Amino acid sequence: MRSAPVIALCVGLAACEPEPPGCRAGDDCSAPVVRITQPAPGERVEGWVAVEGTVSDLAGATMQVELLLDGALVGASDSAERFSFRLDAEACPVGGHVLRVRATDAAGNEGFDEVNVESRLLDLPGCPVNAWQRQHWRNHEGLGRPEVRCEPGPIDYDWGYGSPDGEQPTELFMLRWSGTWEFEAGPYDFVARADDGLRLWVDGEPIIDAWRQQPPTDFTARRVMTAGRHAVRLDYYEATSIAVIRLAWAPAQ
Repeated sequence: MRSAPVIALCVGLAACEPEPPGCRAGDDCSAPVVRITQPAPGERVEGWVAVEGTVSDLAGATMQVELLLDGALVGASDSAERFSFRLDAEACPVGGHVLRVRATDAAGNEGFDEVNVESRLLDLPGCPVNAWQRQHWRNHEGLGRPEVRCEPGPIDYDWGYGSPDGEQPTELFMLRWSGTWEFEAGPYDFVARADDGLRLWVDGEPIIDAWRQQPPTDFTARRVMTAGRHAVRLDYYEATSIAVIRLAWAPAQ
């Protein structure tokens, strides 16, 4: 395991460390500079959150940039100037959290910035058992507050080149259906079809993950259910061209 490099520049909330004795003229001993511009310190976050900012380095080269939530790695990318991550605050426990962005340059020097935020659940209307709560965002990343309504099943939509409500945008939008449904005991086949991306969870466990641009594509996942109520959630986004999303389940044959 690589030992942690010594940080030679105060960045974020870190204390200044002395430069290593072996750092000679011409060596790259300066840590990258990281600045989180969004969210703001102390901000209350809900739903999908954009974590954005800038990184810079004396060498001007591409660096590895990582997002940590309460010390756990949740995202990574390469950048020489700006970074942008998406974090699902709904998946975080309600309360205070520390978001840290860490950049590592080619010489192994690290720099970071961090902000404290408070996550809260979206204040959304409840829907009855065996019905869907549908959230609709007019962007494909689920940012901001969605439009919400309750609707019965099944999920079976082919909007062609249109949109869920017939208004703009007809591309780059996202929907989420979540609900509590009654099941009998036994194995079930969950069958979905999407153009473009979809993700499906049952009782918080992902069973289909196809979060990408694609033509109308079918997916099937089998899961053994106990008798009683279970939580089902489907996320869908439309990128370009036609918009199709379907979901159904039935006892396995």
